[in-house]
Amino acid sequence: MKVAVSVNDSGMVSSHLGKSKIFLVFSKVGDEVAFIERRVTDGNHQNHIIDDITDCDAVISGKIGDGMVESLKKINIRAIIEENIADPLEAVEKMRV
Repeated sequence: MKVAVSVNDSGMVSSHLGKSKIFLVFSKVGDEVAFIERRVTDGNHQNHIIDDITDCDAVISGKIGDGMVESLKKINIRAIIEENIADPLEAVEKMRV
């Protein structure tokens, strides 16, 4: 499973997906998690968030609006809201596959 985590400039899980311009992408297979890459979007195109994570199976952020959840669901990306964990790696490790 490929998981994108929206992060802020400090590298912590961002408070809202809609404002994200940086994603850390991880691979999660069972309990094994590996960092793949850091993606930075310019945020200038309308669907920049979806366009930048279309190859992912899930996305984690502090908040995700209902409209975004529905848009992600249509392209088979699971939206995961994580308000309690700031560390991206820990958030991926905690998620249920």
